Amino acid sequence: MLHLQGIGRLARRLGHLEQDDRQMGPPGDLRQLPLRSLRGDTTLAWEIDKPFRTKRIRRLNDAFRHGEVMHGTVVITEGIQSLGDDCIAAILAKIAEFDDFSEANDPHGEHDFGAFSHAGAKIFWKIDYFDRDLKYHSPDAANPDVTQRVLSVMLASEY
Repeated sequence: MLHLQGIGRLARRLGHLEQDDRQMGPPGDLRQLPLRSLRGDTTLAWEIDKPFRTKRIRRLNDAFRHGEVMHGTVVITEGIQSLGDDCIAAILAKIAEFDDFSEANDPHGEHDFGAFSHAGAKIFWKIDYFDRDLKYHSPDAANPDVTQRVLSVMLASEY
């Protein structure tokens, strides 16, 4: 497998993404929850609801596909690599432009998988979320500070 890092503009708009997420905030997306400590006193904590998390993950995945997320790696298989540099560039461009998401291919609404044809070959791509050391799953895919996104690109025949 070939690892490509820094395929596009890195983190140029990350501040913009975080601003967008704040605009999605209260009233409906955040709620205060009472938490009881071991001493018995009650404190308030914020919980982000599922729709907010899904929107943020989707936005971060879309930004990653456009080369706008700092912590990301692209991995291509030998089959993709054998197609040559021009074909790889065209495939990565198609992934960046991909918008054919539906309930069938994106059931969680995170924009983390796609399939398309290129030069007669069926191409699959998938985004996975790891911790920053790439050892375990990310503790929070909605938090770019603790998540390393990995975009895997392969021929469907390699799946």
